[in-house]
Amino acid sequence: MKSLQLIRDTLAKFDEELPPPASKTQIDRLVKRSQKSLGAPPPEGYLDFLRQVDGLDFNGLMIYASSQLPDTEPDVPGFVEINLERFRGDLTGFERTLVFGEDSQQFYALNLDSAVYRAETWPGTVLKEFKTFSELLDYATKDL
Repeated sequence: MKSLQLIRDTLAKFDEELPPPASKTQIDRLVKRSQKSLGAPPPEGYLDFLRQVDGLDFNGLMIYASSQLPDTEPDVPGFVEINLERFRGDLTGFERTLVFGEDSQQFYALNLDSAVYRAETWPGTVLKEFKTFSELLDYATKDL
């Protein structure tokens, strides 16, 4: 993912690094928890992202981690936890959507019925659609 390399290069200028990747065990647990709790496994593109970096909080963009990691800074929510609590709990209309991340103006999701990735504003206006998670991530990071 070219966007991750750009972030990696920017962080290196400040002697910082991306978080480590999720382990195979963490990813296996995530797939099982997502299927059970959200009715669908995370798509392979998002899992590929997690194999490179387990969550991201960079310049206002947050991409959720494989699970909520206690006592970590920054506090990046876990994918299943935030989808259950926020998007399936506090908000309506997300029953067939998986949300991967957000920034101050939009969130990044997959509509399970159409299999289309979307950048949406609150409360759900679609800004742009994508075929892959990688395209969605490139869009989310284009102004960072």
